[in-house]
Amino acid sequence: MDKKEFIAKLEDHKNKRKPLTGLNMDGCELHHTNLDGLILIESVLRNVDFNHSKMEEVEFIRCELDHCNFENADLPDANFTGSKLSHCNLSHCTLSGANLSETTLTDCDLQDANLVMIEVMDAVFHQVTVNDKTDFHQTDISAAKEFDIIHTEKEA
Repeated sequence: MDKKEFIAKLEDHKNKRKPLTGLNMDGCELHHTNLDGLILIESVLRNVDFNHSKMEEVEFIRCELDHCNFENADLPDANFTGSKLSHCNLSHCTLSGANLSETTLTDCDLQDANLVMIEVMDAVFHQVTVNDKTDFHQTDISAAKEFDIIHTEKEA
């Protein structure tokens, strides 16, 4: 599915807050796109570029996201419940107020990410890269099932 097809499908569902279920997207370029209110359920996204996209209150419910780029994306109040993110770039993105309950993040980059007040109940962070600018302020990381992070030094 290319960007044009996806945006047309999204517009049809977005206004009704109707979820898109079972999508399979590979290599779609959605950078600098307004995806506010997008709801995807049990979908598979591989190599999708969301760089600099506006994604307020998006929902990825029980989705698989592999090698997706969310760098500099705006994802406040996003919902990733039950999803699996592997090798995703979430650096410099805003996830404040997001729900990552029962979400698994493996080999993801969270450097310079805003993770203020996110929900992490039973989440798994496995080999996730953070730095001094990754902000977990007001997040109860003890609620996570696993919190295995790699802390990198801040660049000089």
